[in-house]
Amino acid sequence: MSEDVCFEALLEICAWIVISILFEIGVAVLMSMGYSRIAAEGMLTSSVCLLILVLAAVFELRRRKNLGKSVVLDTDCLLYTSPSP
Repeated sequence: MSEDVCFEALLEICAWIVISILFEIGVAVLMSMGYSRIAAEGMLTSSVCLLILVLAAVFELRRRKNLGKSVVLDTDCLLYTSPSP
């Protein structure tokens, strides 16, 4: 039990370190292109948020499309639906 808690804590710390390093690399790249640090951080943060929103929308649309294919609608009014083949 304590090993699981320690592993999860260590994994979370490592994940935050990796995310911070990638963020700083992105800021450094944008700063080398001529942006100020504040502008680079804002641009990177807004880009990541936009990417997360787009991925969430795509995932939701894909989930809804797959959900619609999994059930055959009751078109003959027998009150029975069956999985599609």
